[in-house]
Amino acid sequence: MRPDNRRREFRGITGTVVNASFPRSGHRFLRNILTGYFGASFVFYEPYEKRIETADPTKNKLGSVNYVKTHDFELLGHGVLSDLFPRNRRYLVQIRHPLESIASYYEMALQEGFLKRDERRAWNRFLIDRIEYWKSFCKLWVIGRSDDVLLVRYDELCDLPLDTAARAV
Repeated sequence: MRPDNRRREFRGITGTVVNASFPRSGHRFLRNILTGYFGASFVFYEPYEKRIETADPTKNKLGSVNYVKTHDFELLGHGVLSDLFPRNRRYLVQIRHPLESIASYYEMALQEGFLKRDERRAWNRFLIDRIEYWKSFCKLWVIGRSDDVLLVRYDELCDLPLDTAARAV
């Protein structure tokens, strides 16, 4: 058997991976790597837009989803998406230094029109609100994490993308 074929045997995904990420922590970067690795067996669900992305149109159903993004704004922890994916869930958590992620989040909010003005008061309010959320997110997902949670730090993903992606796979 060629090494090429042997590798393909292990490309199936079992269960559902819930990717809880603080906004602007590299979710799309990692998702693109995993999409390239798993190919048509990678079925991504975006719950905020209720959108399924897959290279295989026959798997365009909720029951085929094996990778789900969430920012867990409600801070539900391991209960995240349990109604949609009741069994065989694993968790991948992504974080980034709060000042980097919150600044990037602020810029995105301005560009997308979620915030109307770019002024000192708007930034101060945004920063205070989001730093509190970052602290709560990290307390729940990073400090209180269990064995079924894989932590991926943004700086590791950028500095060592192959090693970090290999851990995620």
